[in-house]
Amino acid sequence: MPVSLFYISKLLVQLLRTHSRVSLPGVGAFITEHKPATIVNEGKTILPPSKTVVFRSGEKWNDGFLENIFAEQDGISTEEAKSQLAQLHDATFRRRKIFI
Repeated sequence: MPVSLFYISKLLVQLLRTHSRVSLPGVGAFITEHKPATIVNEGKTILPPSKTVVFRSGEKWNDGFLENIFAEQDGISTEEAKSQLAQLHDATFRRRKIFI
């Protein structure tokens, strides 16, 4: 059964909770950036520290986190996970003209 973008996005969210960088093979990487606490509203409100997620298409090296968790949760080999992610990449990004 082909893997869906919805399933992969759930895995990405799960990984980004524990890792500061997660690559999407052949596409780029999601990177978390920490923001310190800030004081706003003339010192009346303090916003807590937070983190934001940015996407960088120039980050092409693969950290392997996505393939590993995909293989582990689906009970398949890492090579099969890589193959399925490559098929998803081809079906999603190459056939459609998606610009990131």
